[in-house]
Amino acid sequence: MVVLNEVESEAVNQLLLEKFPFSGSFIDWENTKNHISNSGLTATEVEELFPRFFYEQLAEAELDLAVYASDGAPLKLRGTVAAFEKNLQAFIDLPHTNYFIAADGSWCLTLRMNGEMDFGESTDG
Repeated sequence: MVVLNEVESEAVNQLLLEKFPFSGSFIDWENTKNHISNSGLTATEVEELFPRFFYEQLAEAELDLAVYASDGAPLKLRGTVAAFEKNLQAFIDLPHTNYFIAADGSWCLTLRMNGEMDFGESTDG
């Protein structure tokens, strides 16, 4: 995984806004393709389910590049889906919304600090 510079980070923000509809500060998942969601989970359930949810949604994208962005930190990372999968535990306890997005914006998977998990595909393209 590599840390993105400021210009690359801004491009990720723009990609999210261009490819996914937002309602307020969150993706409007009901207006994405193939939306899948988990909510109302305890912390223990999130620890158990998130790695499986990530794998099940992105198993076919294993070689694709993905980007990680958090709404609470300026840090953005780029790497393979497999690299993120190997390090998912590091993202679970972060107190923000975590976005894992395809480098081309075709899909996005999020984990929110309240334990909600969502996956959807862009309707653009």
